[in-house]
Amino acid sequence: MNDLKELVAIPLREKIPHFSGRLDGILIIDWFKQAERVAKGGNWSKEQMKRYFPERFLESAMSFQENLDDPDNPESVTEYNEWKDLIIKEFKDPTLNQISKNELSEIKQTANERVRDFRARLEKLFAKACNEKLFHSTNEDMTLIRNDILTNAFELGLKGELLPGYENRVNADYLTCVATATEVEKVTAGRKKC
Repeated sequence: MNDLKELVAIPLREKIPHFSGRLDGILIIDWFKQAERVAKGGNWSKEQMKRYFPERFLESAMSFQENLDDPDNPESVTEYNEWKDLIIKEFKDPTLNQISKNELSEIKQTANERVRDFRARLEKLFAKACNEKLFHSTNEDMTLIRNDILTNAFELGLKGELLPGYENRVNADYLTCVATATEVEKVTAGRKKC
């Protein structure tokens, strides 16, 4: 049965784009999205993804993978998620991260954008700028940091028509700020209909 799975996987592997690790090529995060989409279609396990994905590496990405595979390497990686994090850390464009952080500090709610849509856009940008792990962390210190960053960006980006009702609220955490703004939005929308 395993031999059959290996045969079926061969043409699917060809659908995964090559990744060189150069800054002028495809971004590593986009590459993983494409590769994981192919793997999902082939019903690959994490072990298979870790084994097949490096076959599509070229140049510096291949060199980095060879270093990881070196038997003398003291930090051998066996888990897919750990391997993926190492690859992303090595090849993530540092300027892209700074651009995302700048966008996060300047994000604004658009005129026709609802609070929930603004929240979704803000959280997606936060995960991109600061790290997906920080966004989902349950660590108390990380939660406080995330809460402060999101609350600050949310309040600075909130559209002007919601501010009068929103500013009367008690200082609170991010989720309470979002809930308050949503309620103010409902009241404001109700007034417009009358």
